[in-house]
Amino acid sequence: MGKSRIILEIVLGYIIGILWGLYLDISIALLYATILLIIKLISFTRIYKYIKLITKKSTIILIIISSLISNIILINQNNKYEKLFKQVEKVEIIGMVVDNGVNKEYTNKYKVKIKQLNETDKYKNTYIYLQYKGTLEYGDLIYIKGNFKEPEVARNYKGFNYKNYLKTQKIYGTVAGQTVNIISEKQNNILLAYFNNTFLKIKREIEENFDENTSSVLLGILLGYTDEISEETRQNFSDSNISHILAVSGMHISYIVIRNNFYTK
Repeated sequence: MGKSRIILEIVLGYIIGILWGLYLDISIALLYATILLIIKLISFTRIYKYIKLITKKSTIILIIISSLISNIILINQNNKYEKLFKQVEKVEIIGMVVDNGVNKEYTNKYKVKIKQLNETDKYKNTYIYLQYKGTLEYGDLIYIKGNFKEPEVARNYKGFNYKNYLKTQKIYGTVAGQTVNIISEKQNNILLAYFNNTFLKIKREIEENFDENTSSVLLGILLGYTDEISEETRQNFSDSNISHILAVSGMHISYIVIRNNFYTK
């Protein structure tokens, strides 16, 4: 029970640090400095005695340390994002296709994991969306040259902030591919290929049995696959304060489905 409580406190602090940085984009150290100042001011009052009775010093320290760590990580990531947005218009990328693409009317959209961006590995293991008229396959190692586009922020007050959503997925933006060359094919490992094939089977079954709007939402909830969800539907999830369902439930359910599929073969 003791270890479980410690883990819970660390996770709680980590989440607090992420949420603080994501929505306020300032250091959480300012919050704790303010709280410490207030505690100092009331240290001789009865209120302070009650606070000491209901809180453990070790719990507070764990939450503060873990939230500071996650907050620093997020702020550094935000700074990397903003620096890229300000400095980059044209990019050259070597990366791997890590999804099966989404077919659009005039172009296809692929998620690409960056290995090198403008001859530096500073952005390695982050992602971009690639807009490309041609066809690519999951696992293709490719060279991209094109124009970089920053994600959109919320268009109206309390609207869905697509830019912040992509930050949580480590996706930096979109590149319109002027030149796209396949360096080598099927560079993903066997395990990832298996996961992808299982995902495609589930996706095919859902799309064959439900209409487009329903299937896109089901794919988001069951598998965490949100690329085909319309902006209007995303906004509805955001307005209802249930956007997290698309990521959290999809991630856990997909693990269970894939594991069961593996053991029943």
